[in-house]
Amino acid sequence: MHPSAPSRPFLFARLAVALGVAALAGCNMSDEAEELSGGYLYRNEGPDTKELLSNRKGMPSIFGRVVRYGYNADFVVAAQRPMYDEYRYGLGADLRSDPRKYPTNSTAEREASERVADSLLAHDPHYRAVFAHGTNYWIIAHGPGKVYGPLTYPEYVQQARALQVPNKLAIEAESE
Repeated sequence: MHPSAPSRPFLFARLAVALGVAALAGCNMSDEAEELSGGYLYRNEGPDTKELLSNRKGMPSIFGRVVRYGYNADFVVAAQRPMYDEYRYGLGADLRSDPRKYPTNSTAEREASERVADSLLAHDPHYRAVFAHGTNYWIIAHGPGKVYGPLTYPEYVQQARALQVPNKLAIEAESE
């Protein structure tokens, strides 16, 4: 081997670095998560998966697509343009968190949970209301542990006044 030629381990290391950089370049580097108040997390994983996820029992998540949100220690407010596939996937995932019903999280269990989610989305009055409007507004009040929504914009403004949500959290109406 010529004295100035790189050693075999050095070539493998350069190859590994190059492959690692290529793999990272293919990843969606725009994914983000922000911890909000009251046990909620904002998750952004692309154009449609923008959601408010709850880790509190009895407090629902607001699945994609959350287009605007604000929060303080007492409230989370949000504007949402609901997307059926995001709700179907999110509800299915919530259902699969019960290991008694879905112990293996297999493909068959994923498909079964999404069939149940389809049924909920089609028949449950809450989810029917979610898809009744192009844009929904939500107020999550941590004190009473209550979620107000889906609301139309006039209902949102009225409820925000009644709950004394600070003006700095106000969300403007989304154009339809």
